[in-house]
Amino acid sequence: TFIDIYAETIRYHTKEMTGHNVRVAKHARLIAEQKNCSKLAIFQIHIAGLLYETGKIALDQNLLTTPLDEMTQQEKTIYGDFYQKSYSLLKDVEQLGFVAEIIKNIPLNFNHSEHTGSEYDIPLGSRIIAIVSFYDNLINGRQSTYKQSTTEAKHQLKKLAKSVFDPVIVEQYLSLLDGGIGLAADQVDLLLNTNDLVEGMVLSKDILNNGKQTMLTQGTQIEQHHIEKLLNIENQQNEHFLIHAYPLRTK
Repeated sequence: TFIDIYAETIRYHTKEMTGHNVRVAKHARLIAEQKNCSKLAIFQIHIAGLLYETGKIALDQNLLTTPLDEMTQQEKTIYGDFYQKSYSLLKDVEQLGFVAEIIKNIPLNFNHSEHTGSEYDIPLGSRIIAIVSFYDNLINGRQSTYKQSTTEAKHQLKKLAKSVFDPVIVEQYLSLLDGGIGLAADQVDLLLNTNDLVEGMVLSKDILNNGKQTMLTQGTQIEQHHIEKLLNIENQQNEHFLIHAYPLRTK
């Protein structure tokens, strides 16, 4: 109950309406499950995804609504300290000690880690959440005013693999996003562009246009005429829909 309330508090303060932290937590959990982590480790990684932005509660809301690329260097420094603030706020909660460690290490670049074989000084959960949150932020427009397409965001992950991000996890996450492994788990949705839609997908949220009018409602099963209509609207009215949908189930 504490975790759920805290996660909602973070969401309200950051004015984040796309379900970012819940999606990050669920995607990170899927990756951890695919790596056959222990149940405890999977739980800790999931909770770290929900709470990794705890430190943003200490930041001014005006700063939180400014895309990272538009911040001054001073603002970036203040903003970038939220991981340490998250750690400081959570580390004294006995049951969340390891969760706090995961969050503290998220901003560390992969090429700065000391690793031999399968041993890394950056926790697995930190490496996973760094990748998942970065990708989601690119598509959400939290990284820059321009919301990158899913194709562009995937390209950025590949570009930063080995330097910023763990390349093995990058490849694993890209496979997950493309529906290769486990993506159809219940209640795990994706942020998509219209071009990504496939017949049979089900919307997890309403699709809204720039005027906040509803184009399609939550629960709609996508058909080809829906895709064609959305593409026409985008082309004619210079719209860019950010779509929440559950992927197709694979046999």
